Amino acid sequence: MWEFIMHKLLLTAGVAAAAAIAMPASALVTVSYSTNATDISNYAASGPFTFDFNSGSEPAWNGQIKGPSPENGVSIPPQGSVGTWASAPGGNAIYTLTLGSDPVSSISFLWGSVDEYNTLTFVGTSDPGNSGNPYSFTGNGVFPGENNSQGILVTFTFTGTDQNVSALQFQSGSNAFEFDSVRVAAVPEPATWAMMIGGLALVGLTMRRRKANTAVQFA
Repeated sequence: MWEFIMHKLLLTAGVAAAAAIAMPASALVTVSYSTNATDISNYAASGPFTFDFNSGSEPAWNGQIKGPSPENGVSIPPQGSVGTWASAPGGNAIYTLTLGSDPVSSISFLWGSVDEYNTLTFVGTSDPGNSGNPYSFTGNGVFPGENNSQGILVTFTFTGTDQNVSALQFQSGSNAFEFDSVRVAAVPEPATWAMMIGGLALVGLTMRRRKANTAVQFA
């Protein structure tokens, strides 16, 4: 009976993995955020990050790098930020953070003052609700209601063809769009799925051997 159950589990896992590799989910970009100080603090301490802007320069970013002291009324560090941070100055010019060529499953970062005049666009995505143009989010769209001057931890999740996001474009209509501690999570390679299946098979084989080696004693 155990052999039958393990066979079914391995078969189900193999089919699921093959489907995940060969058939990507429907394209979509979704967003979640937290204003909880503990969440933000834990994230800020969870480095290293893909981009932390603390080296004094960042070739992938063509905007400004600010800090460590805030510029009152112009640019302030996102909550949880340590050292320097990235800033897209006001004026609605487009500043770009360029990613690598690997598909992306999620992008998280500390967003400073979340203002209605901040706009973030994901190059390489396609929003069916916006005539196929790239997905674009305003600060007010991410954090509804009043502007949040304290900052948030925000995560964007990508599925299907939208995982081919190649760059982030930042715009600010006034003051600045501040952010820091960007973490880009790549889509697992097919080899990762194969390792997962192999690990499950190894567990099943080990348990089967243990069962076969169990001795039954009678009083």
